[in-house]
Amino acid sequence: MKRVKLAVAMIAAAVPAGAVAQQPGEAVLYSSTNFRGYAYRMSGATRPIDPAFVAKSIKIPEGQSWELCSGNTFTDCKQFSGSDNSTIISVRSARPVAPVLTETQVNATIAAGGQASLRGYSSEFFIVPGDNGNRIEVAGGTAEAMTKAAVEFCRAKGWRNSPYARLQRLEGRHFLADVLCTDSD
Repeated sequence: MKRVKLAVAMIAAAVPAGAVAQQPGEAVLYSSTNFRGYAYRMSGATRPIDPAFVAKSIKIPEGQSWELCSGNTFTDCKQFSGSDNSTIISVRSARPVAPVLTETQVNATIAAGGQASLRGYSSEFFIVPGDNGNRIEVAGGTAEAMTKAAVEFCRAKGWRNSPYARLQRLEGRHFLADVLCTDSD
């Protein structure tokens, strides 16, 4: 019965491509090439997609990047920074990727001491996280590596998890920025 309900939900979410226009910030997976066939629309992190949606073309909103993943929990992902009218990917989870910050976007924060945080009862926000006065570099600059580095940073600060983080690109290197640490899993 559970599979039947999921199949009905998939059919409801996958409507013919011409039926509804793409909304701002919405990624759309299509069952056929050239943005045709059934459309699976996502406006934020989506998981699990069961059964998997086999996308043969993808529309990504201009200026955004999305991770499309073959694993149910954002694993085995491929990042798309633009639309693709001819591809094939089995998608079980997907999420937007926060844009990479440029050097100029946080220079004022670094100049002002950089590693200050805003601490609440059950969370703490770090604009420019660091360790012993040094920025935390993210090797490879991928969203998956960013998430892992953010969780490690938060745990070192006494928190359980990091539900939000961004990357900042400086001189060809990637660093953690805007890290939210929380007690929740």
